[in-house]
Amino acid sequence: MKLSRTSVDDGVLMYAGVIEKVGYEIQSDEKMKVGKGELIGSPDLMRDAFRQGRLTLKLAEGSDIRIMMVAHTEGGDRAYFEIET
Repeated sequence: MKLSRTSVDDGVLMYAGVIEKVGYEIQSDEKMKVGKGELIGSPDLMRDAFRQGRLTLKLAEGSDIRIMMVAHTEGGDRAYFEIET
């Protein structure tokens, strides 16, 4: 499937009692049903998000997407995810 849409903005990451502002970049299909991306935030938040695994990301436009974390380097300010279907 072609990932024809790129979105770069700020959103809100939500999981297990945590609600934190993050930056994001997502490459997805037009309906945001398939895709991948990265989150940008504090190293502690990115580590915890990666360990949590499945999260909700509220996009700047107001919609929520479910994501699954797939990679993070300890001490880094970025973590990578895939959109869950």
